[in-house]
Amino acid sequence: MSRDTFEDELRTLLHEAADGERDRYVDVDSGSVLGDGVRVVRRRRLVAAAVTSVLALVVGIGGWTALSGTVDRAQVVPATPEPTATGTVTAPVQVDDGSTVDVSFDPATGAVELVRTAENGVVDRATPRVATLGRPSATWATVVRDPLVVAGVLPADAVDVVPRWQGVGGGSSTATADLPGTTYQAFAIRAESPSRDASLVDLYWRQGATTYTAGSGTLPTAVVDDTVVFVDAAAGVLGVGSGGTTALTPTGPDTRAGEPPYGGLTTDGPDGGGLETFAAVLPGRVDDVVVRATPEATLLSNDTVVLPDGAGTAVVARLRLPGPGGSGVAELKWTDSTGARSLVPYAG
Repeated sequence: MSRDTFEDELRTLLHEAADGERDRYVDVDSGSVLGDGVRVVRRRRLVAAAVTSVLALVVGIGGWTALSGTVDRAQVVPATPEPTATGTVTAPVQVDDGSTVDVSFDPATGAVELVRTAENGVVDRATPRVATLGRPSATWATVVRDPLVVAGVLPADAVDVVPRWQGVGGGSSTATADLPGTTYQAFAIRAESPSRDASLVDLYWRQGATTYTAGSGTLPTAVVDDTVVFVDAAAGVLGVGSGGTTALTPTGPDTRAGEPPYGGLTTDGPDGGGLETFAAVLPGRVDDVVVRATPEATLLSNDTVVLPDGAGTAVVARLRLPGPGGSGVAELKWTDSTGARSLVPYAG
């Protein structure tokens, strides 16, 4: 008994109620109760597992969607970066005659300054015209005439840079350097065997599958593997490039009347032989193009590419030669709107 009268009365009433209901539960099946409990627990586990599966599916779908979005974003070609340089940027370009040309470029105005320092310390300076900003362009100036060195700037993503000279009897060598924070790069070109009044007339370069010229913008271009063929109709030039070397062939008065422009280059091949890249630009659309090799040569490939803007059809052939010189193309055949045509290149 406790000292709390109310608590004692409550305890007594509860005992009486329990005694009155006791007989009703003497026949309870304990196995049935345990079974019901197990089923309740199992149902709860199944529900929990189902919820977990749904969540996993949602997370899985979300993860797949995220990966898909990542792939799509990776396929987007980024735009040309905006210049970040806030002042004049200078890049030293090493020329193969031992000199260095410091090319200074102001991305805000397009102004260019050139300073060449020879091995003996002699300094020459030049100032090209201002570069055209906002589109692919190039500008340059002659820094020194003996040896003939030309330097300037061109787009940062330009590759396969090819000079077109006037009065240069040999080849040339080109060197480039980055201009950090700008959309341009510096370059310097040294000409071999120049005449007294030799000059750089134009400059070709490639950005992606497009060939540019400083003189007239874009040019019709065909790209087959590592071979690039372009036509500068205004200048009368066919360009054929492969393996980092480009040959320019005149297509004007030096071409025989009625012949399509053609040209090519030969590089060293395995076992002392040569590899020839031959290209021709046929007017309009053509069919049944056949390149017949000489008995000594082996035709490796023959491709045709329709040039844009109605510039014709480029034929690109690769041949293996027994030696480093000469041509392995005996004849080029095709069919156009006038009928069957043929060309025997380099026939003299």
